[in-house]
Amino acid sequence: MNVVSILECHVDNFYPKEISIEWLRASQPLPSQDNPQLERNPDGTFSAVSSYHYTPTPEDSGVAFSCRVRQEYQERPLEETFHLQFRKRASVKLTSINLPQSQKLISCDVEDFYSADAEVIWKKNGHPVDSTEQRKDGNFEKRIYHKLDATEMKNEYMCEVSQEGFNDVLTENRFTQKDGLLPFSFYANKGQLDPKYIRVIWKHNGKEIVRYESEKMEVASRAVLFEADLRHGNASLFLPWVIVTDEGNYECEVNYASEYYKQAFKFNVLAPPKISVMSFVVMNVMSILECHVDNFYPAEISIEWLRDSQSLYVQDKPQPERNPDGTYSVVSFFHYKPTLEDHGVAFCCRVRQDGQEWLLEETFRLKFRKRASVKLTSLSLPQGQKLITCIAEDFYPADAIVTWKKNGHPTNSTEAKEDGTFVKRVYHKMAATEMENEYICEASQEGFNDSLIENRFTERAHPVVFVKPSPIMAGYLNNLECHIKRFYPGTISVVWMKNSNPLPGQGPLQLKENGDQTFDTVSRYPNSSTFEDFSANISCLVKHEAQEEWKKDVPIEMCRKW
Repeated sequence: MNVVSILECHVDNFYPKEISIEWLRASQPLPSQDNPQLERNPDGTFSAVSSYHYTPTPEDSGVAFSCRVRQEYQERPLEETFHLQFRKRASVKLTSINLPQSQKLISCDVEDFYSADAEVIWKKNGHPVDSTEQRKDGNFEKRIYHKLDATEMKNEYMCEVSQEGFNDVLTENRFTQKDGLLPFSFYANKGQLDPKYIRVIWKHNGKEIVRYESEKMEVASRAVLFEADLRHGNASLFLPWVIVTDEGNYECEVNYASEYYKQAFKFNVLAPPKISVMSFVVMNVMSILECHVDNFYPAEISIEWLRDSQSLYVQDKPQPERNPDGTYSVVSFFHYKPTLEDHGVAFCCRVRQDGQEWLLEETFRLKFRKRASVKLTSLSLPQGQKLITCIAEDFYPADAIVTWKKNGHPTNSTEAKEDGTFVKRVYHKMAATEMENEYICEASQEGFNDSLIENRFTERAHPVVFVKPSPIMAGYLNNLECHIKRFYPGTISVVWMKNSNPLPGQGPLQLKENGDQTFDTVSRYPNSSTFEDFSANISCLVKHEAQEEWKKDVPIEMCRKW
């Protein structure tokens, strides 16, 4: 509401391509905007998307809008009528309430959204408790809460919110129970105490961090001592958002009137790991499974791989790396050669922290991949045009991204083959004026580290020239060799020169075509050399339309037969 939004009208699989698209509100035409761009489909039909920028107001609620399409030679237009589906983005906030017996209630409040279709969940080894209510202003409120007991404080809880109609459909807010409490009660009698006679000192690893004396509080850390609780004999120290450096030995001293209390604490920090798995594999090829274990403390953990609940053989133990916040992260790589029998089987990365009874598991199934092969073809067209095509085939699944890179957008088509793999064709039609440009076909697939296959197609490929030095025997017939590689087009000339003068009797060239449509050739010149040739300047002169003349001198190593 009251925000510029985009209405989309998808018009697919029509022919011929001459159409007009009109937007209407309450049967009245809306102001025209940019014409849609047509794209040709593999079967020769066309598709188009008309995107209309519109700012809806409360007056548009319940009003009929239409996308009207007229095709040439058709008497009646086609029309799709609809009503606007209003959305309002939710706001998310997290709260926590301390309960008796060291319990805590954590709540995810999602409010001020519209309509009532937001999906809200807690993620924590269990199922959410969900409640949606309508407020007086017509908006909705969804509250998800979770009650934690003392044994659950080590876990991380994540509140996720998604709404239909928003591209960034996932709003993620993290709540981690990282608050610490060092409980210390120093006065058993009931009733309030006089703060004038209370003196409290907290120390961490021998360093004073909190002092309360003469009704004044001095704090040298993030720790919190609640003055109101002191009146009831409670000198507990609250540590908000515990970090690794909070670990260590704590000591509390309390004086009240003539009474003296002292207690020591050992505070251990525990950060449970977060686990994610990369499970891309290639059938019958040694692949690497990755288990990422992040942000845990302390550093001592064990990682185990399982297949169908059965432990796999142990490989190298990874070494954790320390993060800037003092926690640790590690990646376990497992080398595995998958077969057809692994399809649909549950694999697992199991993580156990030393000293903890619980363990964490990430169960997954292998994501099979087959690497695409890429080839380039060209077809000459009338009027000096050329159709160049990039074909990526024999890959699996159908998520390969294939593009031409040349100041424009690709035309893309993916088809399934009989063997269950896919083929993707990307073609580009070049006018005669474009022949000097270079086109790069790139094919990338998720799950391959070297995810980019790059093949270059250049209408003019510069030749690579080198001569093959070999000893020349004086008084005998010798072959001089000039190698020219990877040039396009195939029209090329080679002239052998001696002291800048052409040598007679040069034969024709034999061209060899490469897989990328460039050519190779070798020019061999039979020459009866004398010792005078040792001081002569013999060279190979190459002429090709992709560059200026190229002259390569031939090093002469003269030998005598004994």
